[in-house]
Amino acid sequence: MGSKLATIIGMFFFFMAVLFSTDLIMLNVTYSSLNSAASNCSIIFSNKGGINAKTEVEDYLKTLFAKEVKLTFLTDSSALNTTFIFNLSTEYQPIFIRQEPINVSVTRSTYIGNYQI
Repeated sequence: MGSKLATIIGMFFFFMAVLFSTDLIMLNVTYSSLNSAASNCSIIFSNKGGINAKTEVEDYLKTLFAKEVKLTFLTDSSALNTTFIFNLSTEYQPIFIRQEPINVSVTRSTYIGNYQI
């Protein structure tokens, strides 16, 4: 009888560990996706001149992600040869870690007007 109870409890803890690891993996996937999108956005901002490329970057983010990605500018200046800082953020709804959504955010900076492919 004790062996069966131990097996049931062990399966319960195994299931909880699988849910927790799934949340961690999905958080990493979300962060990696935002990171790669931010790198591409920095190239677009550098080529097009900062804030002037906002609509192009938002269209790029809409085609890349199924969920909403918020684009925030941390600097207002988009003059030539200046540093432009922006932030991409989205929310992840976890399965097991917590009830509320987790905000995943990536901040990048780029140098305006100096990027050649």
